[in-house]
Amino acid sequence: MRLSLKISAFTAIGILLVLSTDGYLRGQRELRSLRNDIERDHRALGRILVTVTTVTAERAGPKPALQLLEDVNFRESGIDIRWHERARQGVSDAPRAIVSKVETNPTTGDRELVTMIPLVIGSPGDLVLRESLASADSYVFSTIRSTLGTSLLLIALSTLIIFGVGWWLLGTPLRLLVARARAIGEGDLDAQLVLRRNDEMGELAHEMNSMSRRLSAAHELADREAAGRLTALQQLRHAERLTTVGKLASGIAHELGTPLNVVDARAQMIARGESSGSGAQQDATIISEQARRMTQIIQQLLDFARPRRAQKVRQDLSAIVRMTLDLLRHLATRHGVTLRVTGDTDVYAAVDVSQMQQLTMNLVVNAIHAQPNGGEVRIGAHRGRGAAQTSPAQVRQLEQETVCLVIEDDGIGMTPDVRERMFEPFFTTKEVGQGTGLGLSVVYGIVEEHAGEIDVRTAAGAGTCITVVLPQGRDDV
Repeated sequence: MRLSLKISAFTAIGILLVLSTDGYLRGQRELRSLRNDIERDHRALGRILVTVTTVTAERAGPKPALQLLEDVNFRESGIDIRWHERARQGVSDAPRAIVSKVETNPTTGDRELVTMIPLVIGSPGDLVLRESLASADSYVFSTIRSTLGTSLLLIALSTLIIFGVGWWLLGTPLRLLVARARAIGEGDLDAQLVLRRNDEMGELAHEMNSMSRRLSAAHELADREAAGRLTALQQLRHAERLTTVGKLASGIAHELGTPLNVVDARAQMIARGESSGSGAQQDATIISEQARRMTQIIQQLLDFARPRRAQKVRQDLSAIVRMTLDLLRHLATRHGVTLRVTGDTDVYAAVDVSQMQQLTMNLVVNAIHAQPNGGEVRIGAHRGRGAAQTSPAQVRQLEQETVCLVIEDDGIGMTPDVRERMFEPFFTTKEVGQGTGLGLSVVYGIVEEHAGEIDVRTAAGAGTCITVVLPQGRDDV
């Protein structure tokens, strides 16, 4: 509708300018034509009067000649005819030309055409013919008013026609196209715009429908690919967990062996009657404690190996670190590596427990393998950015916004080219059968999913310090 109004307005202005200019120029032409006609009449009448008056003055004298002019002036109602004697001072007797000019009557205010013709009646003078141009001006003004009225009528008709045609050809289809574009922007890609037109608007509607279908197909493909990538990522993480579980199996078996021996020995003592009364009660208590210990170890292993949907809840990262290290302690002991917990306690953030446990386990296992001759791995949760802190002036603010996990070892470190590729899937520097090359790639994906950062400081032969910075975040609803 606004477009139709604009087109109508511009068209009306154009018509008004053209017709107004044409009316004005036509009025001026009419005015010049009327003036020229009056001037010709003046000159013709003047020549006749000059001839007659000159003959009369020569035969009868000046008075009869002047009386003749008065009689003619009396009969000619539309023209004022006078003879004016010239002033003697400074007046040349040389012949003068006929002069016509337009003057304003000081009494009536009307414009008048004045024609002055030299005429000698006893003494030099001028025959002055004065005729009002009021009728001519009135005619011109009426012509202009008529042109203006015609222009306004034409403008009104043109505006109505253009507005109606614009409403039909532009307004209605444009409203439909705008509504369809808004629906596409809001995600409605299924509806189709029906606009049966064999013009540009119909072609635009057809292209918009085609675009909608292509976008719908692209969205479906993107959704399928995203779902496929998510499924593959979940399978990848689960496979990596199962690989780690395999590595921990022997250590877990050893961890279960000691309490099983204690349970067996105490049970045999009770069976043989070697324990009775308070002794038997004490043996039963020990058996129960060892059973709970074995159950806890097995439950931790099952919790780590079992796949489940990611869900961020507020958890103590330091508790996750301690729980993970309980599973890895025997693996570290077997490699001659000491695991030491550092950092703060009660470090809370909204994280997925299973993913954080997998992240910590992958990084600690890598740190253990990076020290073939034994050493120490330091693991801790910190408030703020910890080792990755680069701006001490912002420590207090960052402590309120972020937490971090720091895993540090004194192992063989990494060269710059290895550091650059460390997060690539299937890239590993371990021997065949010692690693899949997916551990750090999984770690990187978990950090990204938690909207965090990962900082790596390493050098060949100088150990490695990995800092995972995480926002405190909110629980998933």
